[in-house]
Amino acid sequence: MKKASIVTIGDELLIGQVIDTNSAWIAQKLNPLGIEVVERIAVADGFEAISSGLARASELSDLILVTGGLGPTKDDITKEVICEFFNSEMVFDEGTYERISSFFKQIGREFKQAHREQCFMPAIAQLLENDLGTAPGMLIQREGKDYYFSPGVPYETYHIYEKHILPKLSLQANLFKIQHLTLGFAGIGETDIEQNMSEILSKMPSWCKVAYLPSTLSVRVRFTASSDETSIVQAYFEELQQTLTQLFGDKIYALYDVDLETAFAQLMVEKGLRFGTAESCTGGNISSKLIQRSGASEYFQLALVTYSNEAKISLLNVNPTTLDTFGAVSEPVVKEMLEGLLSKGLIDIGVAVSGIAGPTGGSDEKPVGTICIAVGNKSKIRTITVKFAKDRSRNIEYATMTAINLARKFILDNY
Repeated sequence: MKKASIVTIGDELLIGQVIDTNSAWIAQKLNPLGIEVVERIAVADGFEAISSGLARASELSDLILVTGGLGPTKDDITKEVICEFFNSEMVFDEGTYERISSFFKQIGREFKQAHREQCFMPAIAQLLENDLGTAPGMLIQREGKDYYFSPGVPYETYHIYEKHILPKLSLQANLFKIQHLTLGFAGIGETDIEQNMSEILSKMPSWCKVAYLPSTLSVRVRFTASSDETSIVQAYFEELQQTLTQLFGDKIYALYDVDLETAFAQLMVEKGLRFGTAESCTGGNISSKLIQRSGASEYFQLALVTYSNEAKISLLNVNPTTLDTFGAVSEPVVKEMLEGLLSKGLIDIGVAVSGIAGPTGGSDEKPVGTICIAVGNKSKIRTITVKFAKDRSRNIEYATMTAINLARKFILDNY
């Protein structure tokens, strides 16, 4: 199997000013080609740092993919490092000069000396044309290893990879493929998942491994197979998927790599249902999660944030006596909040949430992190009280994901 190292260049990456999206995107593209990424390295904009990064990557891999440091400013020194690292020299490239100068003339910008300097390239480099920027990509082959260089600007890197690099790598791809099976779990932790799968894991083939990717109240479990026997892997994954579905039931929210919110949205569209929320302590976070995905209008109808008791009474027809008797954070109140939401005739199913997010407002009876949730339709409403005891932001996030998962399970049970 071909092994790859990804080197990203830039002080801005190391200080957290810019998030490195290039290496994640590149790694995602390499995996289906059967190329194993063994390391991702971020290095500073210094001569020694870049040179050391190249040396380390060369020791680990036969495919080295580098982004950054090819621009026209003085901190862009990747080409100088390349010349020393590969014992090459800089030469003026007329083709790059013509392309850049023509582009600047077309858009009415001055062609400066810094841009002319950008036309000097390492003599040993095969240039990869960049239609979206001034700096071309480069391929250097040395001692059986391939070194690809691209600009740090993400859309320029993606373009160069799609047009030049990935097609070349696809031609080199062998029959040794990396395949994944990813399942989404909700309402169960990774430790319990692993414990329940213990017998399955004990019989897992040597060419397959498992990883757990936890997030708030959900876990994605990824099985990775590295084998040249594609049909055997596919048959194993199909059997494994069936076994896990029978074992975990509705705790599995998806049989592919997707988050809980997206799986819920797809379920709503599939069932042709309309959804809405009545939120207090979550402050609209549930609805915000669900409308992040394009096409949310196919199922999402409305959200009412009724933070105060007055709003609950006025907008959701919550009985003042219920509030006085049980308090705003109670199952009777969230039940009436949901009933009020459903009475508007705009939704088939909804959720209502009220709680104490903290850090203040708790009591011995109802400590910080106490959350009451109602989910249901006009025929049936379920209520639940959960206690998270996290900080404010985590309590809101846990309440949000719990409400979405309860709505998902309600649909599976009733539609």
